[in-house]
Amino acid sequence: MEPKYRHRYPPCPDYDVGCMEAWLEYMAQKGLHLDGSSGFFLGLATFTQGQPANVKYRLEAIPKSKGFFDDNSAPDDAAVEMAGEMGWEYVCRLREFDIYRSDDPLAPELNTDPQLQAQSLKAVEKRMRGQVTYALFWWILYPLLRSFGPVYTAVHAGSLLTLWGWGLLVGQLLVALYRVWFLARMRKGLLRGEAPRRPQNLRKAGLRYRIGHGL
Repeated sequence: MEPKYRHRYPPCPDYDVGCMEAWLEYMAQKGLHLDGSSGFFLGLATFTQGQPANVKYRLEAIPKSKGFFDDNSAPDDAAVEMAGEMGWEYVCRLREFDIYRSDDPLAPELNTDPQLQAQSLKAVEKRMRGQVTYALFWWILYPLLRSFGPVYTAVHAGSLLTLWGWGLLVGQLLVALYRVWFLARMRKGLLRGEAPRRPQNLRKAGLRYRIGHGL
């Protein structure tokens, strides 16, 4: 019997570790378990329909990216094997994080060293800063493109199109800055011994995120 798949839109961005873990655990309680083969694609999470269960999910920050010709879709075999010995199953990769799960309530935490966790997040934060640089690059390039012949004619076809272009630039920069700020706050919280914050109301958090993401 072929598994039944369900697709759901997450209530938070991928870097909101606490919210993403809480959401995946909530979905497991409803019988929807994150599919390891499909994972996340085009912003949607793929789940397999199964029995409701209490499952713990953890997002582990990727300490560093591999080389261009290496497989960047999964952690090292040694890391997966070590997690398995602790009772955790590797599921999939979500951008800058590896996702693990365990149905054993007595399974120890994958990482209990806040210094090491903060160090891994620092690496992710550094890579996110590259997106800020990329956004600033377009702030320089866009005015130059507007002054270039055919692009100038197209952009000046209407003021709404020009406003739309600047709106995209502003949005891209704000999102990139917010990601860096969010990760820095979470990293400092880990150093203080605080776990990533989990929302009290997933429905409310999801509504805020979808409105902001839509804008």
